[in-house]
Amino acid sequence: MYRRGNPAFLGEHFASRDPAHIARWLAAMAAGRAKRQCIAIARSTGERCRRHSLKFSDKCTIHCVGAERIAVDEKRLEWLERRRLKNFNGAQKARIDASIARIGRRRLRWAWGSMDPTLPGSTIELTPPDLQRVCEWLRSVAGVDPGALTARTLDRCTWAGALFLARRSTEATALKSVQIAMRDEERWRAKTSLEVQPWPVA
Repeated sequence: MYRRGNPAFLGEHFASRDPAHIARWLAAMAAGRAKRQCIAIARSTGERCRRHSLKFSDKCTIHCVGAERIAVDEKRLEWLERRRLKNFNGAQKARIDASIARIGRRRLRWAWGSMDPTLPGSTIELTPPDLQRVCEWLRSVAGVDPGALTARTLDRCTWAGALFLARRSTEATALKSVQIAMRDEERWRAKTSLEVQPWPVA
């Protein structure tokens, strides 16, 4: 049994500076990192990616994308929900809740891009006053009617306006983001034979 101040229970090699023990320890550390290393090949170097792989995947957050990432997220979501039921402290629960929220946002973006951009939802949460300010900016400055947009385009425009009003981007950057979102909206409407609303190019 562990007794404070008595490290003998850790074994004879505890705090050992024996070169053979240190070599074994370093080899074990390297083996552990290799097991968690992403198997993808980095395009920039042509070598194996050095990032850690995701739980339930052999790829990292950069290389595990699309439908593959959604499938991994399904397993991670079940695991996170089980963890949340355990008796964790407030900080741990907050981290778990943040991870669950990120999975929800990724699933929604993937559904918009692969299935239907009109599916209801949003990846940004704003207070009613902040949302009103963003909508007013979209109408008066960007020349966009929020009520005439698909959910995906409204979400992208809302992000652009919110970042600008929070002084985390410039107005030129925000307007460029809105312009790109509206261009994608028009392309989708043209592809699905829906009426394309004229939108002034900034």
